[in-house]
Amino acid sequence: MNRIALVLLLLVPALAFADRSIQGDKKATIDCSKDPEVSIQSGEGTFTFTGTCDKITVTGGGNTVTIENVKKLAIVGASNTLDIGGADKISITGSSNKVTYKSTVKGTGKPVVATLGNDNKISKK
Repeated sequence: MNRIALVLLLLVPALAFADRSIQGDKKATIDCSKDPEVSIQSGEGTFTFTGTCDKITVTGGGNTVTIENVKKLAIVGASNTLDIGGADKISITGSSNKVTYKSTVKGTGKPVVATLGNDNKISKK
C-alpha cells in the first residue's frame, strides 16, 4: 500500500507539468502562462502563442505559427513559417522553413541558432 502511495506521489508532479501536444488541430491559440511547453504535431495549421513559452516544438509541415516569446524553439519539419517576437534559441532540422524574429526574449541581442537541412531561412525583422 505504501508503494502505491509513493508511486502516485512521484507521478503527480510529472503529470502536472507534462507538455501539451497539439495533434490534428488546424487552428489554436495557446496561452504560454498556462501551457509553457507545447508540441505541434499537425500539418497545414495556424497557431498563435501568447506570453512567454519555455519550449515549443514543431514537428509538422506547412504550419503558420506566430509566437510572442519563446525560450527554446525546435523545428523538425518542412515548409513551416514562423513569426517570433522574441526567441533565445532556435533549432531547425528540416527544409524550406522560414523564421523571422525581432530579438531575444529579454529584448536585446539575437538568438542562438542551429540549422540542419536545405533552404531554411532565419532572419531578423
